[in-house]
Amino acid sequence: MDNKKIYRKTSFFKWITVGGIASILFLQIISLFSIYNNMSNIIERNIHDAFSLSMEEYRDQVLQKNYTKDLKFQIKSLKNKKNIREEKDYKYDYTGKLTIDDVMNKVIGMTIADEKYDLDLTSLENILRKNLMTSELDIPFGLTVYPVEKNNIIEQSKNFKSQNFNHHSPRIEFDINREVQASFKDTHKVIFGKMIWYLIVSFIIFIIVAISFAYQLKIIIRQKKIEKIRQDFVDSMTHELKHPLQGALSLTEVLLNPYFSNSEERRNEAILKIKNNLQAINLSIESILEKTYSDDLEYSAQLKFSNIKNIVNDIVSNLSHVSDKFETISFT
Repeated sequence: MDNKKIYRKTSFFKWITVGGIASILFLQIISLFSIYNNMSNIIERNIHDAFSLSMEEYRDQVLQKNYTKDLKFQIKSLKNKKNIREEKDYKYDYTGKLTIDDVMNKVIGMTIADEKYDLDLTSLENILRKNLMTSELDIPFGLTVYPVEKNNIIEQSKNFKSQNFNHHSPRIEFDINREVQASFKDTHKVIFGKMIWYLIVSFIIFIIVAISFAYQLKIIIRQKKIEKIRQDFVDSMTHELKHPLQGALSLTEVLLNPYFSNSEERRNEAILKIKNNLQAINLSIESILEKTYSDDLEYSAQLKFSNIKNIVNDIVSNLSHVSDKFETISFT
């Protein structure tokens, strides 16, 4: 009974260990997905920042190279309607909050549109490539020029049709008539490239935890198997040892009976049966020792043919010794 309690306690704690290891595996997987999403958001933000910065730099270059006149403007209201004045009278109506940066952006956009400056995608691509490399983002991209708030394409990068772009940035205004959108390819490769060392360490930890998980399960299954073998062993040994011992004890009591003690033939017959029972017990003990030192825990029943008549006659003979009467059973 105590052994069973110990086994149950041990099994309980082992199942707790297995549950803990399984939880670690689950949390490790969740952590990987969480880190991937965070890294994806960071890289997406860096890409958009690089594109936005590139558009600002390119627009500045266009103005510095081509626009030689003095640019003067005046903001008359900062509430709902904004009047922006240059040499030509620009007016821009905006409902909502307009920041100084928005005003400057619109002034530059209207100036570029008024002067009808060309948009050189090659120059813009070079600036964007430089800003991406500054952020250590070596990623293929292409540019598309659209009319403002329309979807018909004005111009695209030369490599656009040959690439399968899977990530698109928001459109950014080049002037009040044109806006540019950047498209990127294989962003997931960049994400995995940034996560490579974390993935390697996580993979090693995952393998170690998975092996521990499998090992603990193997131990529990093996211990259950051993417990079943132990129970089968107890039942088998009870059967194998109990009956020969009971037979030997019964025959020793029979020898005290004067009916047997006065008959040398019956006494010798009883002694022979006691000897046979003790030899059977000895063989069972030797079999136990042999199985104890064997690595194979699987044993199957050793079936063999026996003559039921001899077995029954042996039982009748034992009963005859005990009852002091001669018993017979006939077989037909």
